[in-house]
Amino acid sequence: MGVPGAEPGWRSAVGGAPGATAHRAHPPARGERRLPVVARLHRPRGGPPRAAPPGPGGGLSGPTQTGGPPVRHRLEADGCRPRRGTLGAMVAGGLRGRVLGGLLRHGRGAGPGRVRTAPGRGDGRAARSLPRRRRPTAPDGADRRTAGPVRRAGEPERAGSTGPGRGRGARGRGSAPRGHGGQSLAGGAARLRRVVDGAAGLRCPALRAALARHPHAVRCHGAPKDGRRRARGVGPDRSDAPHGRRVRARRARGHGEATDWRETAPGAARWREASGCALERGWASGRPARHGPGATRGGGPGGGMRAVITVVREPSLDPAAFWRVEVDGTPHHHLRRLDNGFPFPTEDGALDGLPEVTALWQGMKPEKGLRGAFTSIHGGTPTQGHLWGFGRYLLETLLGGVFWQQLKGRCPKNESLELVLEWDSGEWELSRLHWELMRDDTGFLAEQHAPEVSLVRRVPVTRPFQARAPIDLRVLFVVGTDLTDPRIRPGAEYLGLLRHLNHQQRALHHRVLIAAHGEDLAAAVKSYQPTVLHLTCHGEWDSIHLKPGREAPPSEEREGFKRWSAQDLYQLLQGTGVPLPTVVVVNACDSAKGRPPMPQEDPASATAQASFAVELAKLGVPMVVGMAGEVADHACRLFTRRLYESLLEGVPNTPVDLGLATTTGRRAGLQLLDGRHATSDWAFSQLIIRGDTDTRLVLKDVGQASVRLRIANTLRVNHPFCDRLEAFRDFERWLDSGRCEWNPFAIVGPAMEQPPVKYGATRLMSELAVHALQSGYVPVLFGFPEGSTEAPTTERLLTELFKKLRDLRNDWGVGPAKDSQLRALLLREKSPAPPLHPDLDEALTLGGPTDPAVLRLALAMDLAALAKDTQCKGALLLLDGIHTWSPALSTLVHLLEHRLIFEGLTTPVVVSCRRWPGHPQADGPIKALLERATVERHDISRFPEALEPLIYNQYVLLREPPQVPNPAMPNVAMFLETYFKDLVKGLPSQLHGNAGLDAVLKALGTSKMLLQADDQATMKALLRGTPAREGQTS
Repeated sequence: MGVPGAEPGWRSAVGGAPGATAHRAHPPARGERRLPVVARLHRPRGGPPRAAPPGPGGGLSGPTQTGGPPVRHRLEADGCRPRRGTLGAMVAGGLRGRVLGGLLRHGRGAGPGRVRTAPGRGDGRAARSLPRRRRPTAPDGADRRTAGPVRRAGEPERAGSTGPGRGRGARGRGSAPRGHGGQSLAGGAARLRRVVDGAAGLRCPALRAALARHPHAVRCHGAPKDGRRRARGVGPDRSDAPHGRRVRARRARGHGEATDWRETAPGAARWREASGCALERGWASGRPARHGPGATRGGGPGGGMRAVITVVREPSLDPAAFWRVEVDGTPHHHLRRLDNGFPFPTEDGALDGLPEVTALWQGMKPEKGLRGAFTSIHGGTPTQGHLWGFGRYLLETLLGGVFWQQLKGRCPKNESLELVLEWDSGEWELSRLHWELMRDDTGFLAEQHAPEVSLVRRVPVTRPFQARAPIDLRVLFVVGTDLTDPRIRPGAEYLGLLRHLNHQQRALHHRVLIAAHGEDLAAAVKSYQPTVLHLTCHGEWDSIHLKPGREAPPSEEREGFKRWSAQDLYQLLQGTGVPLPTVVVVNACDSAKGRPPMPQEDPASATAQASFAVELAKLGVPMVVGMAGEVADHACRLFTRRLYESLLEGVPNTPVDLGLATTTGRRAGLQLLDGRHATSDWAFSQLIIRGDTDTRLVLKDVGQASVRLRIANTLRVNHPFCDRLEAFRDFERWLDSGRCEWNPFAIVGPAMEQPPVKYGATRLMSELAVHALQSGYVPVLFGFPEGSTEAPTTERLLTELFKKLRDLRNDWGVGPAKDSQLRALLLREKSPAPPLHPDLDEALTLGGPTDPAVLRLALAMDLAALAKDTQCKGALLLLDGIHTWSPALSTLVHLLEHRLIFEGLTTPVVVSCRRWPGHPQADGPIKALLERATVERHDISRFPEALEPLIYNQYVLLREPPQVPNPAMPNVAMFLETYFKDLVKGLPSQLHGNAGLDAVLKALGTSKMLLQADDQATMKALLRGTPAREGQTS
């Protein structure tokens, strides 16, 4: 039966088999292009149509055996040509399952009414039909499906081809797999039947019409009654198991081992394309996403599915089919390229049924409308129509609405769906688009919970997948300019916020670099060896800006910065000789935005212009977080907070999914818009990974994590701690260098004055103790109570130090010291006296009980024992306010002339002090201490005037309840700064217990000039999938 009035030349893209030509009775309906099905119809090339050769054995009846109508179609799957004949005649003539057997089964094993290729002849030659025969059995009579293939005498055993549950037999190229035909046909035919019943997926009108008229043409031989899919593709119910060389390759590597489908034979990919819809394959697999077609489950808590969307430029560069979209290696559809580079569906009118999309170019060409929407979106303030329409355009173009709904529907309940986007870094047309904005009927993908959708961009590399060992969480924050720069102020503000992030498993172990240049960065990376590098700086699409180095040329000195390309930064990190950071966060505008070719460049031959973040991933950094534009303060803060909270909340030795973490951060920025959808910057953050890795991190277990967190909480106070980032920078440099073993570190305040004014040294010492605790030290923070009337004599100093060490040992749960030398000194007159260490006994004989050398040795012994018993890298002694310790001050200063060392373990010392000109007994020893060349000092005073806006905004963000200036009132920030200056006067101590300041902040909150920004509640609501409480914003 011919196809009257058919129009030749229509190109089919059903499934993924080679291209097909079919007579077209009418154009395909909209939405049908997006579902990969099973096979193709070919019109033979090279000459006029031929009649089908008659002959028995084919089981054909009607015109095809008697020289009827000419052959107009060829059924082909994976290069096999089971039968030639007119499609209508074949269906109407009763071929039934044979048609789909040839289409779906790739020439599977013989069975009732099945077409089988001759062994070794699947390379496009005509197949022959075999009569019905018995199922082959193993030599022992067992079922071939469980016993494996029968080997001929002398034939070598194929890897993985025998054994229980492995019996489908490996085959060579083009030969039929022995024994397993019915179940695979059943799986493919049932899938195609569902597609036909849904009137979607088949592009060929002739095949669709024929199947609609003859539904009996699809037969499900041996279909599993329960429709289950085996997780690993083994056992008797293996309807989805891959065959041929891919099976052997997988078995050779072991069942549970991840295998890259691209490492297998080309026939494996063609088999997958010919054996059914990609949606139906691999859904229950426990292997990584690159294991095969269709979405697969990822690792990590709760599991999850992953689908890799690959876009490949066709060699022909035909604008009508410029790119090919693949889903986990299975060809999906083509995209054409508009004149200005935007991708667009190949079918005319494919988006006409979506009013929100077509409204973008109402009355004009799509190119112009898309360019206008893209420009407004990149500017950060699009209209709602632009935002919604462009987001829907992105989804429909890349995946298609029908395919996306099926993809979502396949995701198991309470599991996430990860979309991995992959294309060559030179595809600037694709890389520039904000795919994170994709939107369907229910809203943006970033705000959906059923399932939760994460979107990751992957840079293709040639290296195979590399398993990553667990890492220690060490974060190096780098600020590439001065803190007074207003453009990086938000980043500096939330550095204080991140410093206070804690979880029951761990605290944020970090270092901070301010106004960093290349030499500073290299030294910090070498000494600290961060696993996460966080850069807050200015940037461009191809570089970031850091301060000029010590030997900078005049041009850099004039500009005030040095540009660092991705190659420069990578070489600097490589040159340190330590492992590369696992994650690099680039908090710089446009760091993830590539540059299109210039107008004078030919797009076809233009040099690839990848972004800084993409280039960094290509060079070797496993994961890079970048920004594709300027991100608002609240969106940046919430995104960054969620990123680090996910790491802190991770269970030791269990994967943490950074893809989900970045998605939650985007959703936080989107949800805080409260449906107003007037900004797009929440979607500018991008997670970029290398092709040889994934989004999951495994963190090492932190020893005594709960004890450390409990001790850190005892060192902190409730009111916020602001500023002092430079003090932390200097302290960290001293602590990470070898100088801390020789040189004391001094926090020096202004000289004492009347009435006494406080500058926050005591609070700073507490924060330094917490910082040391996170760095692996056991901090010993000691000071005499303020306002104490009892003079701190040497005997009292010795007693209070012993009590402090005893309490610390109890806090750490290590019990009292067995041979405390401080205790032995205190009880030397008692009977019986505790034994003294021989070295201490000798020093006591030479110098007496108050000799600084005796006290130094006894203290060093007890501190070294504390460090060993708590399994820390060492103890850190912090002595607060020593200028008030007279008369014991003189003895203490002499004690600090030499380091505290015992058995090779040195205890670093930090002191806080002030000069006291009106008190010679205290001022003399302090002056002598600070004049030593070995003392490293950091001076503190009133807040620098240029930093006051940063400090005061940080304070309102960290206090309870946290607040931020109302962005709708531009003058609020100025009012806030004025009030703080008048009431605080630059003194840290005036931030707390200031009744006037509390009243002003309350009034600003009541008048909505300050809005509540409860990030913690926002994050909890987002993770639960519920809206934040009313009135909460940022």
